[in-house]
Amino acid sequence: VDIYLPVELLSFEANRLTADEVQLSWATASETNNKGFYIERMLENETEFSTVAWQDGNGTTTNTSYYGINDPNAYSGISYYRLKQVDTDESFNYSIIRTVAGQEGSLASFTNLNIYPNPVENNLKIRFGALPKQINEAQIKIIAIDGRILYEFTATIEAYQVLEIDYIKNLIPAMYILSVDMEGNQRVMKKFIKKE
Repeated sequence: VDIYLPVELLSFEANRLTADEVQLSWATASETNNKGFYIERMLENETEFSTVAWQDGNGTTTNTSYYGINDPNAYSGISYYRLKQVDTDESFNYSIIRTVAGQEGSLASFTNLNIYPNPVENNLKIRFGALPKQINEAQIKIIAIDGRILYEFTATIEAYQVLEIDYIKNLIPAMYILSVDMEGNQRVMKKFIKKE
């Protein structure tokens, strides 16, 4: 960890408030020459982050500073957020990335699916529960935390089936997102960790 960072970020959180608004909040323990923060967002169907807002920093302070903005975001899939902190000399650092699910087609509509083991070493198993009769196919994706699709395939599925993904052995240890898209716009997203 670089202890000489001009801004010591204590926390950064992203939470969906309503179907069309996401709340972003963060705090700094101290700041040195902090010009401010670009709030950047990437939707799961995009390949790069774009700036959605700017927040002035507090320059130089040893006090804890709290920040927050609400982002108008009605996207129904997964949104990724990060902060780009900029100094008065224009040098910058990025925060960790936070993910927020959409309201429609979100985890609430269909959660009849489990993944295990998690953390996983080589083979990730997906166990389906009861499925509506018309659903017999799923598009399955493994997504890096920066939004890149690393692996995808289409599988024939049935109720109470266990599907195994051995592609996991090719991944470096990190956090990933498993996305399962079924007919009728049913999408389930689960985070999993590939262990060392």
